[in-house]
Amino acid sequence: MVWVGVREGKGDAELIRLHEAIEAEMTALGFEAESHEFTPHITLARMDDARAKAVVQEVVQETDPTIGTFRVDSVRLTESKLTDAGPEYETVTEVDL
Repeated sequence: MVWVGVREGKGDAELIRLHEAIEAEMTALGFEAESHEFTPHITLARMDDARAKAVVQEVVQETDPTIGTFRVDSVRLTESKLTDAGPEYETVTEVDL
């Protein structure tokens, strides 16, 4: 997985609050809470083959990308189904913020 962490600014606290609110609603529906601490981040890509991990790490270290800021207007609950042809994604619901 390739992800960008949130290190500073109010985005960190806002993502943690959003995570806590979603987790509270999901546990109220009967889902188990995560067993690990939440790390505020945005997933950029998933890789099928970890052999390229060193190449990705090298590119990130050399370029030190900065994503900047952006506004989130909604959150989508997405269901993923793994198939032989790859994952299929379907939006279950979307909540405007």
